[in-house]
Amino acid sequence: MTWEIVLGIIALFGFVVAIVKPIVSLTNAITLLNANCEALAKQFSKFDKDNNDEHREIWEHNIEQDKLLQEHGLRLHDLDGK
Repeated sequence: MTWEIVLGIIALFGFVVAIVKPIVSLTNAITLLNANCEALAKQFSKFDKDNNDEHREIWEHNIEQDKLLQEHGLRLHDLDGK
């Protein structure tokens, strides 16, 4: 084996390492990003459900308060009329 062949093999090995290492790093980063996006999507769906439940409770309470105010207004009207 001559030095040119050894240097060619070393250069080829260095080229393969130079190409494969960034590809592996990018693949790992994309996998991690994908997992984080999925977790974030689950968290947002939970927040959305909780938000809808809280809005429903607020509107139910608002309707109850409107009924109480209406009854109170009728009582005041009746008392003023007497």
